[in-house]
Parts: sequence; C-alpha cells; structure tokens
Amino acid sequence: MKSKTISSQAKRRLFIFGPICLGFIGLLIYSLTSFGYEVYTLRQEQNALDTKYIQLHEMTDQLQIEIIKLQDPEYIARFVREQYLYSRADELIIRINDENETEETTSSEEKAYDRMIINISIGVLSLIFIYIILKGIKKRNRKK
Repeated sequence: MKSKTISSQAKRRLFIFGPICLGFIGLLIYSLTSFGYEVYTLRQEQNALDTKYIQLHEMTDQLQIEIIKLQDPEYIARFVREQYLYSRADELIIRINDENETEETTSSEEKAYDRMIINISIGVLSLIFIYIILKGIKKRNRKK
C-alpha cells in the first residue's frame, strides 16, 4: 500500500476552507428548513382562511334568506319580540343566552415558541453533521 503524504500547504488550505464550507453547508440547511417552516405555516394559514371563507359564504347565504324573511310582517313582529324582549299582553318571554365564544389557538407567542424549537433543532442537527464529518476526517488521517 502506498501512503500519501499531505503537504503542510494542503493541510493549511483544508483547515481554512473546511470550516468555511461547513459554515456554508450549515447556512444552506438552515435556510432550507426555515423556508420549509414558512411554507408549512403559510399552508396552515391558507387552510384556516379557506375554512373561514366557506363559513362566510354560508353566512352570506343565511343572510340572504334572512333578508327574504324580513319582508314578511309576521316574521318581523316575531323577530322584534325575540330580539328586543317585546311581548304581547298574554305572553311571557324567557331568554336563554348561549355564549360559546371560541378563541384563536395560534397566538404570536406560540409561533415564536415554534420558531425557537425549529432553530434549536437545526443547530443540534448541524452540530451532529459537523461532528460526523470531523470524525471521518480524523479516521482518514489515522489510516495514513
């Protein structure tokens, strides 16, 4: 077997350009994952907006029906009695309120927390990747 010797100038180039290349690879990995995360969040937002659009479309249909109903005088009288608690002389109106207000689950704090977790995982994966590369370089240097 021939053993190749690496000149000191080649080693110096390797130690100078090696970390630069590793940094560039880390930057590429970071940018790819951050763009992937952006696409993921935008798709979630698009799905949420699509469902909201469908709900608003259904609400528009219901309001169109309500407009038609409001042209009937009997419906108007019943509507006024129910909404504004007016009653006839022989009526007793009892109003029960259902307040089921839903809050949005995704807040800016949760998004920032998700972004922090993504950044930490990218950093850990980059360190593992660099460790594997450096370990491979050390094995090659020992074999020579």
